[in-house]
Amino acid sequence: MALLEALPGWVWDAKEDGFAEGLVKLRAYADEHGHARVPPSWVTADGFRLGNWVSNRRSRRGQLGADRAAQLEKVPGWVWDARS
Repeated sequence: MALLEALPGWVWDAKEDGFAEGLVKLRAYADEHGHARVPPSWVTADGFRLGNWVSNRRSRRGQLGADRAAQLEKVPGWVWDARS
């Protein structure tokens, strides 16, 4: 196990790691812009497709676990329907 964990970029749960990364970037966006209505084509300076990530979370609301949904709802300015 230690050998795997020593590899640069290694994570045990890539899905969880991807959610955590998106959440951090969404919070940064909300802090900077005062809302979480990320345009669908928005890409961060480091190349993370945040607009796509946010759109996917919104469209899969019923498939997200309660914990993930709650984490998103804590982001300032988060709305499930960006058109509202």
